Amino acid sequence: MSHAAGTLDFREIERLAEIGAEGRYTQNSLRDLERRLSKPKLEEARLTFDCTLKSPVCRYVVASHPQDVLLPHVLFHVLHRDYPDEFADKITGAPGEIERFWKEQEGSRLLRGHPLTTRPRWQQTTVPLAVHGDGTPVSGLGKGWSKMMDGYSFVSLLGQGATRDLMMLLFAGMQALMTKNSSRQLWRILAWSFEALSRGVFPVTDAFGQPFPVGTKDYIRAGKPLAGGYAGVVWCVEGDLDYFAKNLWLNHWSSAHPCPWCPCNKMEGDGMCWSEFREGRAEWQGECWSNPEWLEANTDRHPLLSLPGVGIENCFPDLMHTKHGGCDKYNYASVIHILCFEIMPDDPATNLDVIWAECVQYCKTRGIRNRYRAMKPSLVWKVRAPHANYPKMRGKMAEIRNIGEPLLHVWNTRSDRANLKHQQIAFMLRCSVKIESMLRDNRHCYRYPPDLADEFLQTTERYLQLTSSLARQYADSGRQLFDVTTKHHILWHCAKSAELLNPCRSWCYMGEDNMQHLRKLAASSLAGTKPACVGAKVLRKWLRGFTLRFLPRSGWFGAS
Repeated sequence: MSHAAGTLDFREIERLAEIGAEGRYTQNSLRDLERRLSKPKLEEARLTFDCTLKSPVCRYVVASHPQDVLLPHVLFHVLHRDYPDEFADKITGAPGEIERFWKEQEGSRLLRGHPLTTRPRWQQTTVPLAVHGDGTPVSGLGKGWSKMMDGYSFVSLLGQGATRDLMMLLFAGMQALMTKNSSRQLWRILAWSFEALSRGVFPVTDAFGQPFPVGTKDYIRAGKPLAGGYAGVVWCVEGDLDYFAKNLWLNHWSSAHPCPWCPCNKMEGDGMCWSEFREGRAEWQGECWSNPEWLEANTDRHPLLSLPGVGIENCFPDLMHTKHGGCDKYNYASVIHILCFEIMPDDPATNLDVIWAECVQYCKTRGIRNRYRAMKPSLVWKVRAPHANYPKMRGKMAEIRNIGEPLLHVWNTRSDRANLKHQQIAFMLRCSVKIESMLRDNRHCYRYPPDLADEFLQTTERYLQLTSSLARQYADSGRQLFDVTTKHHILWHCAKSAELLNPCRSWCYMGEDNMQHLRKLAASSLAGTKPACVGAKVLRKWLRGFTLRFLPRSGWFGAS
């Protein structure tokens, strides 16, 4: 069948050569290829519905347009029915993994009164799911006129493998066309599908409460098991702060009450102020919302957060955005700034080269991966005005995450150990490195045990307290270092949530990787396509690609 096996399928080669009228009309290549490929069985999960969208020309004009969405309960069903091996790899995980997850969740607040506990054998058949959402630029990258696309997907917390094999796309649509009413219409359908998935049976009515027409496929299988007794429950909602605010209608990070997880405020000097981290003064730490309290106080909430057993505690703050892309960016840049401008003898650019050489050598010696490939002043401070703003590192979050340990080594070598501020900076860096060490050493856990969760929270509290103290000390001397932002506050909630779910399971690294794939799909779907139709084209391409990754070559053409 293949050249590697010593044979060639000339008929397959001929089929491919015929694409685009044998290459004469390349613009028809995708159309011709799709006609020759077998129709994905996962196409059964596609649902077209009427959605109110804004006009791409005038935002005040709205009209109804057909939009496509993939139903998670049907995806779940088709994978179990037609691709059992893929269902095991992507959904249920290794044998006994479901039971291990729920065993570690014993005593969790999220299980109290949850409807899933009333199902028979729920600890052996209920798969915990994470729902991720985000936006990504699909045209004009880096420009002020860039166009954004929203993408929603879900993944099993038990699956193992590459991102594009695990994350299942549900919807893609141009952000500029969506309204709150559009979101409500979309998520009403998705929430209906997720609720059916949580029960493990096909729904008996449609998303709007209407019975299915007699004789249709939905009517025939209504109330029947989805996947041989298996079910899936939304356990984790992932996203960055912008996604939580704009798409899930939670508190905006720049509002008077910037935190969705507690009733903190912006009143300086008040114990409920979000920037108060000092021990014994941060009153907001004892006022965190529980699911029942939050649900009672928020009656007009997002449909996803209206699912049975889902509330604000299921919305997990993201360690990637709050620490690696937030606190660490400012803290590490400030440390480098102090080294280059205060401690080391040469000019800042030369000092930075020395620091970088020492960091690279340390990474090579210790085998640290995903490090910065290069370091220059413009990646840390503004070259023309290095003291005008808070220093902030630029780069990938995984790279920033791994620079803490080599930077601590350089600081210990270069700093004045008799200087109180330098001691505090060293302690702050040690706390950051310890947090990363705890994350790395406990990635196998689904939930931190009580002792480990307490230690993780205490280490994070010390990290935030030292950062806040250093920021105040340098501000009193007229210097802008160690900027404290709302992400510092959210980081505390991220550490607190470790008692519910391992932060490595709820962070957005996989989701961000998936958005990179979505960006490529969307960019290839823009040409010649109306904005309201781009999402449907993206879903169609994703279905093809996702299915072909686990189909044998013999099933690519003809019947699958």
